[in-house]
Amino acid sequence: MPGPGMSSGTYGFAPSNAAILYEAFDRIQIRPTAVDRHHLQSGTLSLNLELQRFSNLGINNWKMITGVINLVAGQATYVLPPTLVTMTEMYYTTVNGNGAGYNLDRIMRPMTREQYAMIPNKLQPGDPTQFWFQRLEVPQVTIWQPAIQGAPEYIINWNALQRIQDAGIASGETPDIVYRGFDALCAALAHRLAVKFSPPPIQQLRKVEATEAWNDFVANDIENGPMIMQPNVGIYGRMGR
Repeated sequence: MPGPGMSSGTYGFAPSNAAILYEAFDRIQIRPTAVDRHHLQSGTLSLNLELQRFSNLGINNWKMITGVINLVAGQATYVLPPTLVTMTEMYYTTVNGNGAGYNLDRIMRPMTREQYAMIPNKLQPGDPTQFWFQRLEVPQVTIWQPAIQGAPEYIINWNALQRIQDAGIASGETPDIVYRGFDALCAALAHRLAVKFSPPPIQQLRKVEATEAWNDFVANDIENGPMIMQPNVGIYGRMGR
């Protein structure tokens, strides 16, 4: 059992959404005994808006998910899960390498709406090399070229950023973020609440604090790896099956 001079030996720090709210109110000089129902309702909305903002500020590595599209021969457009924010990678997979005993993956390049519109024959079948991710209410992706053959031999694997889950305060829920992000969330929420409940000097102080906390967080929310620069020759030709 931990005692003086010993660390706790635990890793369970995970403040609830309510605790995050109280901490943010504390930072703008509204103490817990002064927080009323209006504060909690307004704060819960601000908390959810701030979590939504997190998804707009970049790629949150803890919310990356993977998925598979089972290709249908000749089909160009596929519906994706409604919780996706953006697509980061797609790769065309030949399952078992046409008898080679392992999968063959070929990365696909993203394109814009305009670039897709410029393709003369959008339904010309072949090996998919590009994708157009459409950020609709229910997102979908359109590939070019539509596959000649479909699943299970030919599929598309993808990596994407998923939405952060909603935040409620009634049931002891915790925010859908990683341990590293708690201070950034508290600081950003305090700034939002200061805009509502505090005079301009406190608003400015909380804005500076929120910016610093976010920068500290994202500086550590990265993937380490070598920088690789190589020519993209995929537009000149494709490997055969």
